[in-house]
Amino acid sequence: MTLSKKGRRKIYVENGEYYWTAKRVRFGKFSRSSEDVDIAISLTIEHRECRGKKISALFEAKVLFGFLWADDEQTVSITPKIVKHVINYAQSQGWNPKEIGKNFVIESAEKVLKI
Repeated sequence: MTLSKKGRRKIYVENGEYYWTAKRVRFGKFSRSSEDVDIAISLTIEHRECRGKKISALFEAKVLFGFLWADDEQTVSITPKIVKHVINYAQSQGWNPKEIGKNFVIESAEKVLKI
């Protein structure tokens, strides 16, 4: 299955063009009365032409609720630089987007990539 067009972004890396999306995934207790909410940022990457294996990277994060008029603050942002980092890491570990099979999964990506 391919990534939906909504929210999908393009990135060019030395060996090709990729699509990527990042979504916030909440887990644990979610309540405005709690100080912090544990969340993760789920990053999914696929090659533009070869719709084989995808990369799924999970970044641990926290959301700190703002005080009165301030907005909620997220402590992790996924930037194109991080996406390139993830693609290069996956390729160094043997990921090939042309192969069909299970996705290449990176849990606790911020620790593995030392970001």
